[in-house]
Amino acid sequence: LGNESAQYAVNVLTNALTNYSGFDFAAFANVGQTLYGAKADGVYRVRPGDDNGTAMNAYVDFGTTNFGTATSKTTQAVYLSADTDGQLYVRMEVGEENRVYRAVPRGGTLRAVTARGISGRMWNVSLEIMDVTEFDMDLVEIEVGVSPRRWV
Repeated sequence: LGNESAQYAVNVLTNALTNYSGFDFAAFANVGQTLYGAKADGVYRVRPGDDNGTAMNAYVDFGTTNFGTATSKTTQAVYLSADTDGQLYVRMEVGEENRVYRAVPRGGTLRAVTARGISGRMWNVSLEIMDVTEFDMDLVEIEVGVSPRRWV
């Protein structure tokens, strides 16, 4: 994926996510049902566009997390409830480890099986969507194993 900046807007009532890329807005404002974006050269009305069916690549960074505990942990799999015509990849970063796993269909969900033996406290999880014209995601679930504490 490129280094193009991307901005996201989330409707907190419906949890609908909208991605705005390449606009470099510094701020957004809703006025009624209309979204506006502001940048150095003015204020713009933001509305849905059309990519004419051309496949695109997208990147979603879910941020860094400790999964609710300060102890070291491992991940076993990432499950996604998503509908897309593209290829989905999950990137897992912890410490010096940076790995990408392909999400494959399994039942009604997609699953990316992560490497065994990699552990750490803070994990960064992101999703890479390649060659996509449609994408809708409802759920991301990460199977985490917490390492026992050892007292020496």
